[in-house]
Amino acid sequence: MSHGIYVAMSGASAQAEALDVVAHNVSNAGTHAMRQRATFKEVLSKGTTSHVTLDRISVDARPGALEATGRKLDLAVSGQGLLAVNTPDGVRYTRGGSFSLTPDGQIADASGNTLRIAGGGQIDLAEGVDELEIARDGRVFVGESEIGRIECVTIPADALVPEGSGRYRSSTEPRPADPETEIWSGHVEKANTDVIADMVELVKVSRTYEALNRMLENYKQIDERTAREIGSP
Repeated sequence: MSHGIYVAMSGASAQAEALDVVAHNVSNAGTHAMRQRATFKEVLSKGTTSHVTLDRISVDARPGALEATGRKLDLAVSGQGLLAVNTPDGVRYTRGGSFSLTPDGQIADASGNTLRIAGGGQIDLAEGVDELEIARDGRVFVGESEIGRIECVTIPADALVPEGSGRYRSSTEPRPADPETEIWSGHVEKANTDVIADMVELVKVSRTYEALNRMLENYKQIDERTAREIGSP
């Protein structure tokens, strides 16, 4: 069997993964605080055989633009920080979005995961949000009383593991966000995608994937013809 078929097979597999990533970016272009994913491909050689592999999929750490909503529990992060939330699987991290008040007075995301305060725990707003104020440094006030500070951390982009719904798990120990990081109440962060560039990339990856599959079909036909000719008397 030709070594070329191995290159075509590995290349088609890598392009299929890349196609999933680009399609994810395009389909989530309207999702608040969504960070697009990027792929990195490499060609490996072993002896006389080469193959293409998708080296890694990483999270694009560039922040998106902020959009004012005027709603107090819409939170966005300016800078490289992430907000911490308590989930059934442990602490997870998000760039923010639309939070709401639970019946027992806690700030939670759409999945019911509660926003953490520095040092652990969660915010108790049993009296509602009328007097709620969230300062840019993350301090939370009800009237004149400070009741906590939202936990905001920094995690390297290559340590972020996407888990869906804009949440991430960290493969390393997070550290406190830089002092210049700000939390904007009444704002949401737009996705950091470039829709036009992603559409162009989607077409390019799709065409490459189709070309590699045609190459595989050609190799298959060559192998079948060779087998028939060798087997003929």
